[in-house]
Amino acid sequence: MSLNKQFVNYDAYFADQAGGQLDISYYRGAPYQRGYGFFSSLKRYAFPVLKYLARQGLYAGRDILGDVISGQKFSSAAKSNLKKRAASTFKDVGEAMEQAGSGLRRKPRIIKRRKRKAKVSSKSKVKRKRRPKTKKRVSKIRRSDIFK
Repeated sequence: MSLNKQFVNYDAYFADQAGGQLDISYYRGAPYQRGYGFFSSLKRYAFPVLKYLARQGLYAGRDILGDVISGQKFSSAAKSNLKKRAASTFKDVGEAMEQAGSGLRRKPRIIKRRKRKAKVSSKSKVKRKRRPKTKKRVSKIRRSDIFK
């Protein structure tokens, strides 16, 4: 069943309930939820990486320009400086990817130990006398015949 917004007119319904003199003003939020999905995760993870790579590119350009000003050819300066920057970038990424810390620790398990009784050899063990079984007296219930 599709829901038509004109079919469910809450403002008119509640205004009729209140006798037509009800001003219903309330906050309506966004029609859909924001902040989670592909682009938000892209913003969270890809933008810092792109920012780092752009900074490394600027540093490489600065070094290439310095070498060209000092008299090297552009192609040889670009090759050498880009190799250096690529190596340092991979080194930084490798260091960033290393896992640090020791992880979650387990809680220490507390073991309650029972106290052991001292062993007594069978020869020195004192035997206890058993009490003789006494017969329990069962009181006889006198039944009287109600029809006598």
